[in-house]
Amino acid sequence: MAFTDPYVGALLLKENLTLASDWHTSLTHPWTYITYMFTQFSFLHLLFNMMWLFWFGKIFLFSNTRKNLLITYLGGGLTGAILFMAVVSFSHNGADSYLIGSSAAVLAVMTTATLLNPNLELHLLLLGPIRLKYVALICIGFTFAGIGGGNAGGFSAHLGGIIFGICVYCFITRSPRSRKSVSSIPLNHNVLSIFRKKPKKKVPVVLQSPIINKTGPDPDDEARLDTLLDKVRISGYDSLTSAEKRELNAISSRL
Repeated sequence: MAFTDPYVGALLLKENLTLASDWHTSLTHPWTYITYMFTQFSFLHLLFNMMWLFWFGKIFLFSNTRKNLLITYLGGGLTGAILFMAVVSFSHNGADSYLIGSSAAVLAVMTTATLLNPNLELHLLLLGPIRLKYVALICIGFTFAGIGGGNAGGFSAHLGGIIFGICVYCFITRSPRSRKSVSSIPLNHNVLSIFRKKPKKKVPVVLQSPIINKTGPDPDDEARLDTLLDKVRISGYDSLTSAEKRELNAISSRL
């Protein structure tokens, strides 16, 4: 079915793809809790969101899977939608408003990626080297500044995305599987090298080591593993000495 009147077509898109602040409408259109984060009517809004999602998504994948990236994106968008509905329910100026755009979902990815790699250096054009945490703060500031004064609902949706990103970071860092995974990517990459495909690095195999020959795990293995992984997170895998690399390999094989 074709619509010759652009206004009618835009109105139908708004009603069926954006999240309405009215609870009755949102419950009769439950798919809008998902579709709103994939719908945008502003070209600049779409451009900046997709740029940030691409950059911070690449950084997110340094130490995580695409599945976790998708979960973070959708979870951030859903959290933003729920917080938006909660705020406008208690707000007198939230009537007839609607939520649209991927900002909440993108902010979730941005928050998690930044918390996982806060000191990653990006060499930006005209600005030189700048750490990721400062870039993220600037991007978040721009996002909130674009809300426009009294839009409490939009503010709450963005805040919901940030909160979910923090929750994902806490879950990842406390997960035993995540603690034992080693990221060999040093935190001093040029921003252009982030998007350059790198050859797979072979993990050195230690054939003989007095640590490997131990019959049972040391009670302090897990604490020592955390210390070594902290050093890798801050300075990169190559910052470890040969002895530390052998020790890390040995502890990982035992655990």
